[in-house]
Amino acid sequence: MPRHKEAHLIDRIGWLRASVLGAKDGIVSTASLIVGVAAAQATPATILLTGIAGLVAGAMSIAALLFLAILGAVGVKVSGAPMRMAVMRVTFWGATAMAATAAIGVLFGTKVA
Repeated sequence: MPRHKEAHLIDRIGWLRASVLGAKDGIVSTASLIVGVAAAQATPATILLTGIAGLVAGAMSIAALLFLAILGAVGVKVSGAPMRMAVMRVTFWGATAMAATAAIGVLFGTKVA
């Protein structure tokens, strides 16, 4: 029996699922961070700054994750690069992102374990 050629929305719904799960994760992470700082009896300015820093860090983390995922997929599918090279490329850029994060932490006086 031949397969029909109709396009269904379910084939393109992955972006919505990722957006909803990412937003939920960001809200929970930021709210937890703010509640933890507020419980330590910090000043309102410190709580606000912590919330903004948490939002920016979360956005940068998701952006880096998306970049690495796309980089790996493009390397394997479009250019026909071997899987090993794609894994090495993603590992290199992931390690670079982690080193940049550690450097920013050291710059602002935060101890990165």
